[in-house]
Amino acid sequence: MNIFLSLFTVCMIVWSSTIFASVQIVSGAAPVPLDANGIADGAEFVGQNVTPSTLTVGNGQNINNNSKPVGISTDSPNQSTILFQGTSGTSIVNGTIGAINSMLNISGGMGSSTVVFNGPVSAANFAVTGNGIVQFNSTADPDLTFSSDGVLVVSNSVVFTGVVTPSLPSIGTVQLGAGSILNGNVGTPSNPIKTIVVPSGSATVNGNLVSTNLIVNASTLLLNGDLD
Repeated sequence: MNIFLSLFTVCMIVWSSTIFASVQIVSGAAPVPLDANGIADGAEFVGQNVTPSTLTVGNGQNINNNSKPVGISTDSPNQSTILFQGTSGTSIVNGTIGAINSMLNISGGMGSSTVVFNGPVSAANFAVTGNGIVQFNSTADPDLTFSSDGVLVVSNSVVFTGVVTPSLPSIGTVQLGAGSILNGNVGTPSNPIKTIVVPSGSATVNGNLVSTNLIVNASTLLLNGDLD
């Protein structure tokens, strides 16, 4: 009986380790490339109060293909960084990003790439670093900066909360889906956003809007702030 229980215990430990080791662990000062575990089940930043870490994501790599509820988590707020370094193709991220502790920095949209977030995203800062597309299909709360002429897509019925700022005049496009809400100022007098577009339905901006081009056609943009 004792031998049986010992074997059973060992088997349970091995089985548990196999189940719970599938999430990629991200730690240390050196950038950590996304691996197969992160592609399948997401990633977890650990030890961030000691050494903040960076996760790098390559061309067309997805995160959390198995659509677990948590896509990427971190054990300390405002410490961890995610860099989407692909310059073409599409990366899809499933699950919540920064559900309990927010990420510090996320960047994407290099070259002509696309990054699609299917779950809520919590981060202090987001940078659109190229001419690509960053699309939020669920709630998001970062302040977002365009460093090049990329595109921010806030999908239908999604709430995006954060200031949207071009780093140069007349770069960046903000596309607002039907029923979407953007809580924050968009553009500044010195650096207006190039284009804000509402392809269909009605969208809302709760903040000031400074834009070179405003395209609504038969759609509606409700602005609770100043228009310049």
